[in-house]
Amino acid sequence: MAASWSTSRTLGAREKPFSWQIDSRGNIFIKRKFRRALFPRIDKISCSHLEKLHEFMRDMENGKTWQMMRRNCIWGLKRKG
Repeated sequence: MAASWSTSRTLGAREKPFSWQIDSRGNIFIKRKFRRALFPRIDKISCSHLEKLHEFMRDMENGKTWQMMRRNCIWGLKRKG
């Protein structure tokens, strides 16, 4: 990861600073420092996770996910496990 870290702040009343960067493969890395931790935590959000999120949001816009959730609640089709 040769790219430099960018700094942003979280949304909300108690905004906190965090750093992030995107590597050459399109993965996102988020670096956060917690109060009692010795070292910052770095989380990776992979391209495959981003693609799944994009598909979910697209389905939400098309109403597919809401229709399926409503059908599952009405007919009790929620999968176990």
